[in-house]
Amino acid sequence: MEDFKRLEKIFKQRQLEADARGETFDQIDLANALNPPVSQTAISKWMKAKPGTKSESLIPDDRVPELAEILEVRIDEISPLVAAKIEAAAANLPISSKVAFRQVKVLAGDKVVDLIAAISKGKAPKITEFRHCPQNHSDSTYALQQQGEAMSAIPDGSWLYVDVEQSPEIGKPVLLLRGKSWDVANWKGNNYCEFTNPDYPDRIFKITNKDHVIGRVIQVDIIL
Repeated sequence: MEDFKRLEKIFKQRQLEADARGETFDQIDLANALNPPVSQTAISKWMKAKPGTKSESLIPDDRVPELAEILEVRIDEISPLVAAKIEAAAANLPISSKVAFRQVKVLAGDKVVDLIAAISKGKAPKITEFRHCPQNHSDSTYALQQQGEAMSAIPDGSWLYVDVEQSPEIGKPVLLLRGKSWDVANWKGNNYCEFTNPDYPDRIFKITNKDHVIGRVIQVDIIL
């Protein structure tokens, strides 16, 4: 997802939250909250692609941290690239290497199962969407959003970061490919896994020879 789309999505969520409280929060409010303030037109442009392009953002890098603070999100939730640049500068490392290292491929859309199946066969599917991952990880790390309520500590929609090169660890979640669907469950050892939701049916199950353990979940970004 592009930076301008992320900003627009977060802004709309804050609008809905304000409306639920009987308040208003519009582009003018966001513009005035910045220091120095900008025009409502500028905010509107930041939520659209740069004219003549489909993916380039007009959000100035130096405005991203302040936008994140106002909207109460992490910097990387608006711009993974800016977050990586800041992290590289703080660590006194070359920005290019830091940005490349911290970006992971996103598994999204209606082809997620197909992508995971390709990964299970050792293939590297062509993916154009990336997400910032501050956790140390290998080049074979992917991000995807949790589905369902099988894991009580990982709400539906939360971001999962899965490192294919890390082996399962007892008590830690893993990404599984089971037939034509995927699940996340805690690894119990001896080919057994467990869903943590006490109300979920068949919580403890055995991995069959038709199932695949794709990798270990190394980080979770909770989305409530």
